Amino acid sequence: MFKSVTNNSAFTIIELVMVIVIIAILGIFAVPRIFISLDKSKNTAIEAILASTRSSISTYITKQVATSNTSSYPSLIQLQTPGIVLESTILTNPYNKLNTIRNADEEYEESTPPPISMEDTYGWAYDQTNGKLWANTNNNGENTL
Repeated sequence: MFKSVTNNSAFTIIELVMVIVIIAILGIFAVPRIFISLDKSKNTAIEAILASTRSSISTYITKQVATSNTSSYPSLIQLQTPGIVLESTILTNPYNKLNTIRNADEEYEESTPPPISMEDTYGWAYDQTNGKLWANTNNNGENTL
């Protein structure tokens, strides 16, 4: 009397496993590329911040020569004070999320890295004796920028 209606529209376990395997394979290739892209974007941001800040330091020196006929790099205090060298405070270092600047002249030899506590406190390092500015972190060689 009653006819049974069977509905075979469900996925089999093999089909579900195959979909999971395909997604896992795609993830294996996509995840490393995402991290590479993040590092590249952080390095690009550091390059842009350094270029802008170094340009401001050059402009400061040019104005100093034009007005007082003397030339020297800005002091750390002048670099940190908005309106003297930079219009506002220096932008945040994308690696450690800090925008503070440490005085790097005469503190350490170039071959000796600063203590970890120094790296955790400052986003940038500035040597006022030669005008060098760099990111105060140790990730992927951005200190060489």
